[in-house]
Amino acid sequence: MTSLRQALAADGFAVVSQIAPASLRDDALRAIGAFLGVDLASADPAAWYPPRPLEWGVVPLHHHPSQWALRQLPALHAVFAEAFGTDRLWVSMDRV
Repeated sequence: MTSLRQALAADGFAVVSQIAPASLRDDALRAIGAFLGVDLASADPAAWYPPRPLEWGVVPLHHHPSQWALRQLPALHAVFAEAFGTDRLWVSMDRV
């Protein structure tokens, strides 16, 4: 995962694929869609956006069970531990 830290240092972001099982990812996407009242599974991109714009483009969905399921993945913990250079991480009240 050294390339992860290199990408963060060079670009300010990194893409990490295949960390979460599709079932957990899909659970989170369904929760986001339900919260917004949109159909993220639709083939029509117009169906992906809520009727009212989001403030700052952030979905204020906090502590949903699907988020906790993702946060508990050892592989995801390993990615953040590598990014921050420590395995002593705290869970934050973040949004999606």
